[in-house]
Amino acid sequence: MWRIKRTAFRIYFAAFLAQYRYAMDFIDISDQNPDFHVVLNESVPEIGLPGFYTYAALYAGTDVVASRWNGTDCQPAGN
Repeated sequence: MWRIKRTAFRIYFAAFLAQYRYAMDFIDISDQNPDFHVVLNESVPEIGLPGFYTYAALYAGTDVVASRWNGTDCQPAGN
């Protein structure tokens, strides 16, 4: 039974990491194109979708955590 649970956990965790990686790649790509800022900042209240900048603080927080993990110093954008 513990082998099944361990295998299930590993599959779940691998799927989570893949989703996280592609989400971070999408954020990096969309951050480089100013047209995405206009499109993604538009909220769609009909389906409960807030604007892009609602999650901007979350992205900044993950950037700080990642820089600490990698041993690099996090610099604000534009510096």
